[in-house]
Amino acid sequence: MAAILLLVAGCKQLAPFDVSYFLTESVHFKMLNRDEKAIAELTVTSLLKPDIRTVSHICKLINFRTVSTQLQLDPVSADSNFILLNYLREQLSKRGKNNSNIYIGNMNEAKDVYKSFLRKLYDKDQISPSQYAKILDKMRQEPVVFPFVVYEWIETTP
Repeated sequence: MAAILLLVAGCKQLAPFDVSYFLTESVHFKMLNRDEKAIAELTVTSLLKPDIRTVSHICKLINFRTVSTQLQLDPVSADSNFILLNYLREQLSKRGKNNSNIYIGNMNEAKDVYKSFLRKLYDKDQISPSQYAKILDKMRQEPVVFPFVVYEWIETTP
């Protein structure tokens, strides 16, 4: 019986994607700032039928630019095969050896905020139960997580 319930929960139909809700919640949970949201809104308007993966990809690239500038990471042109999380790890390791002035902030607090953001998306049927669980599991394993990493997980996690 429990297996049937899990199967039904896993097959639950997602609600139609609400771009406005996604971007508003992104600002509310400090995943994006207002300027980044404005850029995302302009970019999304050119899409015929934006879905959560496409909008997450856009938000990921916008936030990555902001974070890489703030942390003074080496410039990079990310293509579709580029894994931003690996790049972040490499850059933080490289910068950490040369510069002890890098301030990352409290990652536990940040992760709690990101989890709340994901929970909101899950509660509104914007992400599936399995996607939600997989992303939370990935987040637990990572010592350093930024919003663009969460967006990458939303974009790429089945």
